[in-house]
Amino acid sequence: MQLPTALLFLTAFSASTASAWRLALTMQDFRTASMHGTTNSGCTRLGLDMSSPVAVAYFCKSSFADTFELYANGDCSGRKYTNGEGAHRIAPGFRVRAYKVY
Repeated sequence: MQLPTALLFLTAFSASTASAWRLALTMQDFRTASMHGTTNSGCTRLGLDMSSPVAVAYFCKSSFADTFELYANGDCSGRKYTNGEGAHRIAPGFRVRAYKVY
């Protein structure tokens, strides 16, 4: 009887750790940049055309990451915004060059 219980626990644990965070940035010109992962991202430079200021950020947390930060510089200096799960209006908007999720 212990083997089925252990298998059930491992299945439930792997399903809970498989959840991924998602970050979507909508710019003032209505383009959207989307990122995702399961654990902390570290400093991640955006290789996208982020020439328009970000107007809205939407973040869905994971089991291991519940906060995001947006930066004006590609080296994660000039932190401009920090928040958690949900949709967030960014005012005033700014050009995002990098982000962290943790």
